[in-house]
Amino acid sequence: MTPFFRQSIDQHLFSGSQALLDSQRAHFRENHLSGAIEIQAKAQELDVVVFGGGEETGTYRLWPDSHLKISPSEIGIGWDRKEVPLCSITLPDRASRAIWQALEFQTFSLKEINGRTGWEKFLESCRSEKLTGMVGVASELCDGFVFMQAGLPAPSESIFCSSEGFTDSLEILKGYMDYPQQLTIYKADPSTQAYQTTLLRMGAGGWGKRILSNYKELVGQKLLHILNTSLNAILLNQQSNIHLADIEIIDNHFFFECRRAAETYQALFQDMSKLIGRVIGGTVTRRIMNNTFGQLQLVEQEVLSTNTLAPGTFLN
Repeated sequence: MTPFFRQSIDQHLFSGSQALLDSQRAHFRENHLSGAIEIQAKAQELDVVVFGGGEETGTYRLWPDSHLKISPSEIGIGWDRKEVPLCSITLPDRASRAIWQALEFQTFSLKEINGRTGWEKFLESCRSEKLTGMVGVASELCDGFVFMQAGLPAPSESIFCSSEGFTDSLEILKGYMDYPQQLTIYKADPSTQAYQTTLLRMGAGGWGKRILSNYKELVGQKLLHILNTSLNAILLNQQSNIHLADIEIIDNHFFFECRRAAETYQALFQDMSKLIGRVIGGTVTRRIMNNTFGQLQLVEQEVLSTNTLAPGTFLN
């Protein structure tokens, strides 16, 4: 029944009524959980409710080779019996976010591959076709998603689950490639919040990494560590599932609206520029932020500027 992250240990199977489904939805909301509820309403039809931090981010109807976004009120309608199989699965924000991203896009094609050679050939086809979208990878031992941007796996945008737990390592995924893999390709829809929040997250992460790298070159590891500690304390207080590790911004938060993501990133870069400026001065800080912004791809500059994340916002 469970099509996503089947190796995750935090899932519960029930046979239940509409009342049980309602109580499970309330459980996610009240406990601010991320994850999904899956309802096997009919033999060839699966309804999925995706949660991010307790909020229902999307409801979908899945068939063997397609899916459709539906309204929340359609969940639980048209059951062919009073009780149906239900699966409640609690997931890390990042895993739940990946399901949402995929289901917000359209199913493009289904493939089966065998071995690492098959995987490498598939990646080569993605490069030649410049695929942008999610690739669902499923086998008996490991499930997950890879986000492809213009034909290449996007850094820090993969998530997999095996009996060893969750990982973002493509190298670990390759260790399971000796088994047949079912691939589902979800072609990105640029108009969706799922795509826009992903592009915004990648742009903010890429810009932040360049800023931190420049700062580290100027002041050294010790002062960078102090900056990381200060910013991480602020992010923790804001209850953001984001943290800094050396020059990396690790963003595991499940933002399902660009507005919410932009507000958090604006605060992060505002705090970052102030703290950096206290050490190296405003003039050098402005130079670093402007120069590193100019090094981003145009599409990243555009999405950051559109969401009030251009350097001028933080350099008044």
